[in-house]
Amino acid sequence: MTSTNKKPRVLEAHPGAPKRSSTVLSSARVAVFLENLASYAHVSEAAKAAGLNRMALYKYKKDDAGFSQAWDDAYALGMEALEEEALRRANKGVKKAVYYKGRVVGHDRIYSDVLAMFMLKGAKPEKYRERHEHSGAGGGPVSFIIENSKE
Repeated sequence: MTSTNKKPRVLEAHPGAPKRSSTVLSSARVAVFLENLASYAHVSEAAKAAGLNRMALYKYKKDDAGFSQAWDDAYALGMEALEEEALRRANKGVKKAVYYKGRVVGHDRIYSDVLAMFMLKGAKPEKYRERHEHSGAGGGPVSFIIENSKE
């Protein structure tokens, strides 16, 4: 879930829930799948947690517009949670134990410069993207002359 422990909105009786509980994709299992997908946006792990076949879920998504929308909503929530966690790790860091002779003697706060850079590149690509620009004379196009070396 997100850092504020909000209940995923997608679990509010989505229209894509199967009608019969005797089916392999029961409403309860689909709800577990969507809850897990909303927590961490990982389809395979969410399917495993719900005890459902991933490929069956993809087929169900393709065949049922209501379930497809619930899936997309849950996935979006999971991606928001992932983004929140990346921002937290980049800005606030994580505590890491410091050991001496096998005992914890303190903690360091470790920040993720890599996560920070990815977040900056995503938020302001015009400023932080990697630039690979090639231009010819006067800023114009690059010209190539290909000579046949067999002559």
